[in-house]
Amino acid sequence: MSHRVMQTLQNHAPDVELYSIDESFLHLEGIRNPEEFAVNLRNIVRQHTKIPVSIGIGRTKTLSKVANKIAKKGDGVYNIYQLGSKYINALQVTDIRDVWGIGHQYAKLLNAHDIRNAFQFIQVKDDWVKKSMTVVGLRTLHELRGIKSIAIEDTPPPKRQIICSRAFSRSVTDFHELSEAVAFYISRAAEKLRKQDSITGNITVFIHTSRFKANSYSKSTNIDLSTPTAYTPTLIEYATFLLKKIYRAGLEYKKAGVIFNDISPDTAIQQNLFAEAPNPKHKELMQLMDKLNKDHGANTVRIATMGARQDWKMKQEMKSPSYTTKWNEQLNVK
Repeated sequence: MSHRVMQTLQNHAPDVELYSIDESFLHLEGIRNPEEFAVNLRNIVRQHTKIPVSIGIGRTKTLSKVANKIAKKGDGVYNIYQLGSKYINALQVTDIRDVWGIGHQYAKLLNAHDIRNAFQFIQVKDDWVKKSMTVVGLRTLHELRGIKSIAIEDTPPPKRQIICSRAFSRSVTDFHELSEAVAFYISRAAEKLRKQDSITGNITVFIHTSRFKANSYSKSTNIDLSTPTAYTPTLIEYATFLLKKIYRAGLEYKKAGVIFNDISPDTAIQQNLFAEAPNPKHKELMQLMDKLNKDHGANTVRIATMGARQDWKMKQEMKSPSYTTKWNEQLNVK
């Protein structure tokens, strides 16, 4: 459903940045009547997907976020592009904690100086903001004043860290089962890595027992790879080696996970003088595996160490049916 909404936006707006699963930034430069355009776009999205959306219009991304928050409580569209009384009122009713880019610690700092809403914040001098909140805070200040400081990104930047972790459906004690789970998480994380054309140079593996039981155990360890890669079998080998270092027999594990750090583009592999050069066939193999899984469903082709039964996986008994993507889960109306 998110994809369908975003596709509708991309079909009707000049430039669209897909910010998250339920949020986008639209660049409306050149559109004569942005408010009329927003009302029409909202109706089109509702017609195509039956999903109501709210649209905030501002000179900057931060101001559009401010306007959007007000739009959700009103008619669905709120326009503060003109820096007049409506704009000032919007800043006055926006708590400083709700401003995009103002985290919990900065909100506490500003509250300590009796700055409690966005309008009070734009009165603060640039020098003080830069000194107390770094250039990030200064950028937010300029954005709230209507000065563009954060550009629209047509292509989202690649992730600098990839995490894959799940709680088990039951306690896991056997190392073989635990290694299956870790191999599965590595495979999922590696797929995300390749999707953004990246490689990883560092792997972290972590496991822990229930935190609510006495003598709970939690441990993690990591390793720098001799040659950064996105080749799943190699990553699983490293992860299994790390798991052996932190595994303790006899404990009931409730969760495991993997983290990829030191992520870089796959076009800039730093060769190691003493390590074996990357095999070009590995990349071709992974591309083929990813394509088969995309065309025929997840895990159509998978690494054997991921296991077959996977009894440790989450049950997801309360998961909503896939009404729009699976034939056997379509909603029946009588």
